[in-house]
Amino acid sequence: MVTSVKIEPGSRPDALKHPAVSDIEAKRRERAARKSAARPEVEVSDEARRRALADEAVRNAPDVRADKVHRAKMRLQNDALNIDSTKIAERLIDDL
Repeated sequence: MVTSVKIEPGSRPDALKHPAVSDIEAKRRERAARKSAARPEVEVSDEARRRALADEAVRNAPDVRADKVHRAKMRLQNDALNIDSTKIAERLIDDL
């Protein structure tokens, strides 16, 4: 035997009108309200914003400054650098 139940729009079936079901619904609403109210707020200081911008600038900067490398190569090729090998050797020995 099949029993049909007609549910009208806006009405609730008798089973959903039971107090236990209402308690469950109330608890669900309460949990949802607590979850949304419990979200922490975070404030970011101006210093932290500046540091974040600086970090981003460093990350986006090239690893090698091609212009300086090019100038140094040109000076080496043209013997424009005054390299004192004695001073270099002395500093190497001093660092030992």
